[in-house]
Amino acid sequence: MKREYLILLVIAGLLGSCASTKNMVILQHELTRLKADSSLLEKRALNLQNENTRLIGSSAYVEQAYLNQLQDKDDSIATLNHLIGEKAGRLNHISESHKKQIQTFQHLCNGVNKEFAGYDTQTLVVKTNSSSISVYVNNKKLFIPNSYKTEYFANEMAQKLMNVLNNYPELTLAICTYADSSLKVGKDDMPTSAFNKSLVLNKGVIIEDKQHNKEISIIFKANSKNIFFPIEFLFQTKKP
Repeated sequence: MKREYLILLVIAGLLGSCASTKNMVILQHELTRLKADSSLLEKRALNLQNENTRLIGSSAYVEQAYLNQLQDKDDSIATLNHLIGEKAGRLNHISESHKKQIQTFQHLCNGVNKEFAGYDTQTLVVKTNSSSISVYVNNKKLFIPNSYKTEYFANEMAQKLMNVLNNYPELTLAICTYADSSLKVGKDDMPTSAFNKSLVLNKGVIIEDKQHNKEISIIFKANSKNIFFPIEFLFQTKKP
């Protein structure tokens, strides 16, 4: 009986030993699987961390690029506003200069008109455009018929011309004569007569110029249907 009991104990021990060995194998296998899963999870975690870092870097790059674009746009807008301001300033300066020029020229026109006021249109006519003032004078009242001798009216005109030049030194004077039959003297042809009469008028004006510093010139022009009289005293502003 005792022997049988020992045999049973040996058999139980062997069975227990087999069960423990089997469990050990199972546990070892499970441990190996858990280690593999842990390693895989660590790799996934590392990949996720890397991806997160990349996304953060990419987001920062996109944000910086967006900020750079905004800054570029702000700079462009600031530059554009500056250019617009400069252009507006130049336009305003040009506009103010133009207004000033118009006012100045109108002042000159008023002065010339005032100097030659009181004459009938058969004696002289004053005409103005955007840049000059013309006094057209009846040559028959300036010269004795068929001669180069001047009437008293020519001396009067010379004095008035010099008054204008003295009062408005920014003006120059040109004595213009047009080839016209009324300018013919004796047997002289019209161009010669017109030129000689221009010289005579110029001499009369120069005599009135006591300081001899006025800009006076002679211009000979072909006959035109748009003039009032063949003698024109042309006032223009001096070129800067």
